[in-house]
Amino acid sequence: MSTSTQPVPSSTEQTEHPHIVRVQGIGGGKPIAKGTRISVRLISEYYKAGMLAEEIRRDYPYLNLAAIYDARHAHGDPADHNADGRTSRG
Repeated sequence: MSTSTQPVPSSTEQTEHPHIVRVQGIGGGKPIAKGTRISVRLISEYYKAGMLAEEIRRDYPYLNLAAIYDARHAHGDPADHNADGRTSRG
């Protein structure tokens, strides 16, 4: 099994976060985890609900932790989260 990275299609826009892209025709062009159809917003909602990155990955095993952390930072202020990934608000 090859672990090489697939070329990014021309309809894909890389964001400032290496694991987050926008793909024309997927999710209305809103940010998603690279190589998936999982929206940054969905991942952020899991964080807001108090889930840890490892719990999100358990539910979506094809997401790598780097993509989950990038999604958290891309959607909101990383200062709102503790080192363990839980929100500091509750």
